[in-house]
Amino acid sequence: MMTKCDTIDAIKKLNPTANSGFLAEFTGDDLSAYLVRLNNRPRTTPIAQADDDPSTRARTQPNADAQELFDR
Repeated sequence: MMTKCDTIDAIKKLNPTANSGFLAEFTGDDLSAYLVRLNNRPRTTPIAQADDDPSTRARTQPNADAQELFDR
């Protein structure tokens, strides 16, 4: 069984924005439940690099409709 401090450290690894002081206000059972929830959440995919992101290319290379607006 993890100590409260170990549980807080594990939470911070999954949620680096979590404040240790705030987390310390909760019971060990509440923190354990939150850690289970964090471990069961869907994983997000990394943000695409600018070269791989079509929306970035669209901003840097306007499409024909956008170019028409600039030409007016």
